[in-house]
Amino acid sequence: MQRSYLVKSPVHFADFGFFVKVGDILVHDTANANRLTVYRNGAVVKAVEQTTLGIAAMVKSEFIQEVVQPKPAPKASPRQEAPKQPAQKPQGEPKPLPKPLPSKKREEQPKSYTAEEYTPSVKRGKAQGVEVPADELPDRLKQALALPRTPEIDDETV
Repeated sequence: MQRSYLVKSPVHFADFGFFVKVGDILVHDTANANRLTVYRNGAVVKAVEQTTLGIAAMVKSEFIQEVVQPKPAPKASPRQEAPKQPAQKPQGEPKPLPKPLPSKKREEQPKSYTAEEYTPSVKRGKAQGVEVPADELPDRLKQALALPRTPEIDDETV
């Protein structure tokens, strides 16, 4: 794997006896025996061996800065149309539609009135009581009436 670095401040490689100057390009190749190649004005100045740890130390000390190539924007691929499938032919006879359920007679809906037609005569009146014989009362109501009366709702206290 190759990484490129730009020299930001002069560095003296004492072991190899040379200086790198500001603006030099360093190319570190870990796949090729950790070879560090120094380029100045497009020409190779020196090729030495340098560990990844040494490069990381120079980056952290801000002597060099990694040069990253901007990735090109992905090109839009032409849109692929989905393969057309042949229409499926029905097999045998078509299924019969379900028969509609018998409908109840529609109840007549009350007439809706507009604001101009609405008069007090159209308003709903008060509820009118209707007498029903005791033998026609629902069972639940008969049971409720058969319960003993409590003093709170007795006719005498009202």
